[in-house]
Amino acid sequence: MKYVSLILVIAATVLLNPGKASACFCSPPAFSQSIMDAKAIFSGKAVEVSSKKVVFAVEEVWKGQVEEKITLGMDRSSCNYPFKQGETYLVYALKHKDSYFSEYRLFTNSCTRTRRLGEAKEDIKKLWSLKLHQRKKA
Repeated sequence: MKYVSLILVIAATVLLNPGKASACFCSPPAFSQSIMDAKAIFSGKAVEVSSKKVVFAVEEVWKGQVEEKITLGMDRSSCNYPFKQGETYLVYALKHKDSYFSEYRLFTNSCTRTRRLGEAKEDIKKLWSLKLHQRKKA
């Protein structure tokens, strides 16, 4: 009887507090698939980070029409990428229709190949070899 009570207490705790147990389960897609899926690929420094958006000062662009500053939305899930202000990233931005604003916006998350620039050396080498580079910031 003690075990049944213990199991019921544990089950109730988990069921009454499901938000704490959520996690992101995905793996980044292959490089070639990421290039096809991305609407923009760029490197840049995160200059403003909040739970709803991240603003980048763009350094290099490999794909897409990207201005010197770009704002990406966060997708409001447990898969948000943990951007840190002041860090530089290689970003694979996707496009989706934001139901709140009823318009298409760029976003990224942990399920893309987005990562800190120091961790993206192999991707950058491949991007340069494909000659996808569009402009270099002076």
